[in-house]
Amino acid sequence: MKSALKIFIAGLAVSAVAAFWSCNNSGCNDNRSSVPIAQFYSSLTGKSVALDSLQIGGVNAPGDSLLLNVGTAATEVYLPLRANQPDATFFIDYKYKELAEYGVSDQVRISYETIPYFASEECGAMYRYRITSIVHTNQLLDSVAVVAADSMVTNLNVPSLTFYFRAQ
Repeated sequence: MKSALKIFIAGLAVSAVAAFWSCNNSGCNDNRSSVPIAQFYSSLTGKSVALDSLQIGGVNAPGDSLLLNVGTAATEVYLPLRANQPDATFFIDYKYKELAEYGVSDQVRISYETIPYFASEECGAMYRYRITSIVHTNQLLDSVAVVAADSMVTNLNVPSLTFYFRAQ
């Protein structure tokens, strides 16, 4: 009887330790992807703006899916980068009634270094990106600023870029 009790107690101890380790993700953020966030600001006022007539997507991106579509009032957009490429280009089509017939659009090309990063045993590995340069057209996009510390895009949910539009 004593040996059965010892086995039962040992089993409980192993179960408790296994439950603790399998549920412990305290060292890992929920977001395990490093994706730059671009916030929208007015170049005229310097204030955040919500734009609802933009289409934003990746140029030659796999699947050619839109990242932002018309009708969604947005103050920011996620711009996914590809670890196997040195740069990524995004289009911004302006679909406002006054501009739609003219096909007004801008492009933003972000060049970056891909840096493998081992986060922790719980999180595993991921990529970080160091932005090395940004080139863009100037139809309605006045300027682009890198606001990420040390130009590094990490998995933290903080803005990496600021897009300044000619908007009020």
